[in-house]
Amino acid sequence: MTDGPEQASWLAPAERSWLADRIVGEKPTHLPHDEPRFLELLLDSRVWLLAALFTLVAAGISALGYYLPELIRWRSPSLDKFQIGLFAAIPSLGTMIGMVAIAAHSDRSGERRWHVAGSVLLAAAGWAASAWLPAPLPSLLCLALAQMGMMSALGPFWSSATSYLSFSSTLCPAKSSQVLCRQDGLPILAENMVPRHIGYALVLLR
Repeated sequence: MTDGPEQASWLAPAERSWLADRIVGEKPTHLPHDEPRFLELLLDSRVWLLAALFTLVAAGISALGYYLPELIRWRSPSLDKFQIGLFAAIPSLGTMIGMVAIAAHSDRSGERRWHVAGSVLLAAAGWAASAWLPAPLPSLLCLALAQMGMMSALGPFWSSATSYLSFSSTLCPAKSSQVLCRQDGLPILAENMVPRHIGYALVLLR
C-alpha cells in the first residue's frame, strides 16, 4: 500500500500528477485557528437552514414510506394487498432513475444549490398534485414524482453542505446540521412524530 499517488507504480506519470493535484486542491483551505467551536456552530444560521431543509425532506420521505400503501388503498379500495404492493413499487422505480440522473448531472455541472431546490420543488408539486387529483393512477404518479424529488435532493444536498460549510475540524457546520437532524431530537419529529400524526389525520378523515 503506497502513501500517496506519487508512489503508485501502476498509474501512468500523467495520472499520478493529475491525482496528486486533485487531492491537494480538495484539501480544506481553513487554518486550524479558524476552526469554529460548537457554540459558534449552533449560532451559525447556515447550520439551522440546512437542518430545517433536511428535516422537511426527511419528514416527507418517512411519511411516504410509512403511508404509501395506505394512500393507495384509500384511493383504490378494490385492490388486494398483493396489488397494493405492486403499485407501491412504482415510485421506487422512478426514484432510482431520478436519483442517478440528477446526481450525475449535478456532478458533471458542479452545481448543487439549484439541483437541491429543483428536486425539493418537484417533491412539493408532486405532493400537492396527488392531494388534488381524485383518480388513483394520476395521484400515484404524482406521489412517484414526490418521492423522486425528495430522494434526489439528498445527494446534491450533502455535497453542497460539505462544499460551502467545510472546515478542517471534525465538527464542521455541515456535520453539525446532520447531528441536529439525526441525534436525539429532530429525527423523532422528522421521521416518527410527523408521519404518525399524518396517520392520525388520515384515520380521522376517513
